[in-house]
Amino acid sequence: MRANDRLNEIVKILNKQGRVHVKDLSLMFDVTEDLIRKDLKKLEEQDLIDRIYGGAERKTKKFDVSNIKYRMNLHQKSKKIIASKVLEEINNGDTIFLDTSSTCATIAEALAQSNKECTVITNMLEIVRILESNNDIRVVLLGGLYNRQIGGFVGYEVIEQIKGYYVDKAFVTCMCFDMNRGVLMSSTKDIGFTKKAMLDNARLGYYVGETRKFKLPGTVQFYAIGDLDGLIFERDLTDIEKKKFKDMKIVIR
Repeated sequence: MRANDRLNEIVKILNKQGRVHVKDLSLMFDVTEDLIRKDLKKLEEQDLIDRIYGGAERKTKKFDVSNIKYRMNLHQKSKKIIASKVLEEINNGDTIFLDTSSTCATIAEALAQSNKECTVITNMLEIVRILESNNDIRVVLLGGLYNRQIGGFVGYEVIEQIKGYYVDKAFVTCMCFDMNRGVLMSSTKDIGFTKKAMLDNARLGYYVGETRKFKLPGTVQFYAIGDLDGLIFERDLTDIEKKKFKDMKIVIR
């Protein structure tokens, strides 16, 4: 069986059974346990499964607002690295946009524990909850059509409110960072265009996200990567990846 076929079969088994173990998959596919672990790592990087000790579980609904704490714990190390880099870009007195994402919620956590004095404008409820105990940070919540899947407000009403501000910096993530096409992609127009409005109404616009998004699919393209002012990732880029951004003249953190 080819590697891709095996990966597809593992996902099918997980969706049916809910949980699998490395040892059982090794016997089922007649391959080594080490190879199965590598398979599970690939599937996790594609955000198709959740790995657990000794195996894997069926993917939990990733955009369930009631599960934001769980989402923030996924790839936690990477998100905390990104958050620490973002803090270096925020100056006292700045006004910033943070969009609806577990990455931006992690940035909010880092802000709440910092000595920064700034204003945060967001359309995500969890970010307001995280920052409410820090008196040095002013918080503005944008309201409108509430999207339960992402735990925030998106769409026309929010976009009109965003247009009323011109901030120092916007920090936005996406579902898919498509390097080949040079665009950021989202799952819906409402979500994507709300993020675009934030970037359009900021003096500096940053993409903040994990490099695993290079491989994830998206539906709606909402912003050209070349129009961003900075990219903040959890790791150093490879030479091949750097070459793709060379002509765009974007600062990479």
